[in-house]
Amino acid sequence: MAESGTRQRFVVLDTMRGYAACVIMTLHYGYLRDTNAYMAVDFFFLLSGFVLAHAYFNRPNLSFWKFAQYRFARLYPLHLLTFLLTAVLLTVIGREWFDGEFVLHLFMLHNIGLGPDRVAFNSPAWSISVEFWVNLAIALLVLLVISLRNSRVLRNLLLALIACVCYGVLAGTQGHLNVYYHDLMPLVNLGLLRGLASISVGVLLYDVFRAVRSPRSDIEHLILQVLTPIALVIFTLVLVVVPNETSLDYLALLLMMPIVVIMAFEVGPAAIVARKFDFLGRISFSIYLVHVPIQWALKEMLGDRFGFFGGYVIQFAVVIAVSYLTYTYFEKPSYAWGKRLLGETGEWAKRLVGGAHKTEKRL
Repeated sequence: MAESGTRQRFVVLDTMRGYAACVIMTLHYGYLRDTNAYMAVDFFFLLSGFVLAHAYFNRPNLSFWKFAQYRFARLYPLHLLTFLLTAVLLTVIGREWFDGEFVLHLFMLHNIGLGPDRVAFNSPAWSISVEFWVNLAIALLVLLVISLRNSRVLRNLLLALIACVCYGVLAGTQGHLNVYYHDLMPLVNLGLLRGLASISVGVLLYDVFRAVRSPRSDIEHLILQVLTPIALVIFTLVLVVVPNETSLDYLALLLMMPIVVIMAFEVGPAAIVARKFDFLGRISFSIYLVHVPIQWALKEMLGDRFGFFGGYVIQFAVVIAVSYLTYTYFEKPSYAWGKRLLGETGEWAKRLVGGAHKTEKRL
């Protein structure tokens, strides 16, 4: 079972992330269009805040530079690979894109409010841009309050306020959560607000998890055992049954919040079964970013000769296989290499600044 305050991986939550990635892939293929399956991305954001709070934001010695290095090394390499692959496919297919869009995607600046109001390349990558910059913003907020008295309370109040304001803007302007590329104003993208709100809530959910800690009695353990399969069923249904682009999105979001906390405890037979599909969680990031280029490539190569359902089965199998290879031979090595390279760069910069400072003092 997951214990709070350690550096363990939340395997069941990760498995649910894999399921959510498959839901997004299915939505982009053409199924689930009348549902709010797009809210799988909001679940990604909740998990992002939850896991980052566990790994970084509750540490008194948080290093912003180190944190930024790790997030960049984790998110950028696969984004770059799939972005460039999509650009090649667009060129082959004959779709137009603009140099400015290319530059924005190259630097992960394509979804922070710099325009244009569209997704030019690998559409799921909008959330990668949002996640990276929101992660950095929340890390800065944590650092600003971490030395103050009652810093955790102040941090959580600020995050709750940020989430309420962002959700309020989305509800007032759109009435639902299926927003990602629209710019509300310069440097304010609706997808950015969506990610900022849910990642902030994810951090708060981790503090709820920490407060509850592990079940201390048989009755508490039994309650979690009963709630776990119920949470799994609700989570499964909420993404494929609720009608799309309605105010019910916010109800679905409210249901997801306690589900994250419940599943983090990994209690009972249902959690044991969910852990059996752990591989989906491990390759979920690859599934999320490679499925659109694969969809386009298969569409060009196969056309409609296998029918709608047959084409989906083929695409699903190819995406899972490619995602496994991508995770094993690119995602993991590039993350390790990126952390090492950025770490060496950071140490070199520190030595350079330190040397300059000593020279300045001697002068």
